[in-house]
Amino acid sequence: CISLHGGGAHDFEWELHVESNLRATFAVTADPSQADFFLLPACLNRLWASGWRWSEARQKLRACVECTSRFERKLLHVMRAVGPWYDEHPEKHLVTRHRCPYIGEQSWAINADEEVYTELWRHPRLRYICLETDPEPPPGAVRDWHREVHVPYFVDAATMQSPLPHAKRAHDF
Repeated sequence: CISLHGGGAHDFEWELHVESNLRATFAVTADPSQADFFLLPACLNRLWASGWRWSEARQKLRACVECTSRFERKLLHVMRAVGPWYDEHPEKHLVTRHRCPYIGEQSWAINADEEVYTELWRHPRLRYICLETDPEPPPGAVRDWHREVHVPYFVDAATMQSPLPHAKRAHDF
């Protein structure tokens, strides 16, 4: 992740530490068949928030939708160029997202009813490293516990314990 300034990028500095915290906690492999998950090491929230601007009437906070769309297209192109894993095993991919997902969620409109990262933040099988849930979910909405890795604010990676090695586990994702 690059250093971004402006908008609300500073609100999402936790994304800068996701990869190093996971590397400190989990074994890393270069063999995709042995991987429990694939992390997309991209600061999606920081880029989204760096483009926040108030509307002319200062009624709504708007994002640079074209910026996030361009970034998403580049990320998807690079992931597919590496191999078929994103398309064949989306459920093994971890992507950062501000809000945790709901079951059956069709879209997630943010700010001024803008939709950003229309594939990466709306994919029905991706797993999300997310920071926030609604204290009062919309009527009929249920958190998708199987697709969220909810990280609380202020996590000290030094206190985390490593999981069992791959060979000793009964199953993975």
